Amino acid sequence: MKHHIILTISFFLIYSKLFSQEKEYIIDRNLKECLKGKSSNSDMINCTQIAEENWDQELNKYYQQLMKELSLETKEKLKTSQRQWIAYRDTEFDLVYTYYHYQKEGTMWHLVAASERMNFVKARAIKLKEYHEMLEY
Repeated sequence: MKHHIILTISFFLIYSKLFSQEKEYIIDRNLKECLKGKSSNSDMINCTQIAEENWDQELNKYYQQLMKELSLETKEKLKTSQRQWIAYRDTEFDLVYTYYHYQKEGTMWHLVAASERMNFVKARAIKLKEYHEMLEY
């Protein structure tokens, strides 16, 4: 019973940010569909990793689109920003891995780590998408 309660609470914490956002993205819907009926951490982690990969593809798509449309000076700023973000991402991923795999006890924390990674990439992808969309105004 205790394990069930902990799993339920962790699932709520992991995905509460995802479910509470005003705009639902197709990647979020696909993640929800993938998670339906899944009960093992391994299956849920796999769904979350797929979503992270999809967000990374979105990030790269909007980065490339921006690089085609920005002025030379702004392109250089975006390049610098993206390089620094990647360095920060890698450091953050290292912290997330170490914290949730070694500091916390239990395999349910591996799911939390996967969710943290996905949300980190998602936030950057959405930011680049917003920059791209604002070019029209």
